[in-house]
Amino acid sequence: MSAVISASKMEEFISSIKNSNSPITDELENLRTPFVNRLLDENFPTTRDEYWKYIRTNKIAKSSYSFLNEEVSNTISSAFVLDEENKEIDAYKVVLKNGFNTAHDYNNLPNQSIANIKEITACFSTELADYFAKEEDNDRNVFNTLNSAYFNGGFLIELNETLDKPLHIIHEISGGDVIAQPRIIVTSKKSVEATIIHTTVSDKANNVLLNGTYEIFVAENSNISVINIQNEREGVFQVNNTQAHQEKNSTVSLHFYSLNGDWIRNNTNILVNGEGCESNLYGAYTAINKQQIDNHTVVDHRKANCESNELYKGTATDKATVTFNGKVFVRQDAQKINAFQSNNNILLSDDATINSKPELEIYADDVKCSHGSTTGQLDEEALFYLRSRGLSPESANKLLVGAFVGEVIENVKQDVVKHHIAQLFGLE
Repeated sequence: MSAVISASKMEEFISSIKNSNSPITDELENLRTPFVNRLLDENFPTTRDEYWKYIRTNKIAKSSYSFLNEEVSNTISSAFVLDEENKEIDAYKVVLKNGFNTAHDYNNLPNQSIANIKEITACFSTELADYFAKEEDNDRNVFNTLNSAYFNGGFLIELNETLDKPLHIIHEISGGDVIAQPRIIVTSKKSVEATIIHTTVSDKANNVLLNGTYEIFVAENSNISVINIQNEREGVFQVNNTQAHQEKNSTVSLHFYSLNGDWIRNNTNILVNGEGCESNLYGAYTAINKQQIDNHTVVDHRKANCESNELYKGTATDKATVTFNGKVFVRQDAQKINAFQSNNNILLSDDATINSKPELEIYADDVKCSHGSTTGQLDEEALFYLRSRGLSPESANKLLVGAFVGEVIENVKQDVVKHHIAQLFGLE
């Protein structure tokens, strides 16, 4: 049994949200109620909980957060994805401010491709009920339950046909002691291709919890890529709950590029419900100061003849903590599965901590599965070689680290986005 914080602490936490201009509407009450009730029986995990043992939630549990609905500012350029000329990339764009919907560039969305992009707090429909919290893993993720009970904004996006350019979702976070709980549900028709980019700007934030839940339903023969660029300031705690559902012959690629910020937890699940699927998970991270970056992934192979690839690489320095826990399930009927899982890390200081636990749970007998993990330091011979060619210690370190995490970034298909991420990591 997991050790927990006292029940009164959860009740106090919920009360602070409910008493702060909560955006809960009567139309959504039927969807929310089961999770509101479940939340009263749950508590924040502690380090004695197996799935949270390396990341501390006590600061969140002790905080009193409020929803803060303000007009979106005009100074969100730091969240834009920039090309080689430092111009904003061409993309369809929507903005959420502290989790709330805004009208910022809302009208530039393509009706022919995105049939419906509905504000999730304002709609109650059969479609929303069908997709909301589908197979949610609440037993291990109280933050997902918290979002289901008290989400304050977001979209139901229905992709009718292939997008000719990315859909860029910008999360602007500001204020102090603020909670933002966006929920975005993406569904696709058959044979659709789309790229979705999530970025965050938090220049004016202090002690803010960004707890987002993203559900992605990938139809037959579709190819959906989601790129998360997590580049926050100190005082921002981010929980990203992503769950993808795949139908036959579909491809999903989920990317996580994490740097800066106080505390980042990515809970990522892929449920492979059809044959002939390809599932890709990529993560690159650099943890500094006392930062905590925690990636937990699950790929659940339920059907035969599928492939999954998982590659996470990063560095930790100062007193930072990095955690990777990846699990691949291969169910009994899921024969002929190829599953690859790798986590590689570099320690850049004696006080940094890296925890890595790749796992396989296989119930089929005709599979090819591998997993591995490495943690080490920079190659001294390579450093010496670069220094002998005139590079400073800082430049030599940067070059080697860049080559190390660059392997992950290379998996971004869009050249402009790849360039932007490489710049953030100091590689270009």
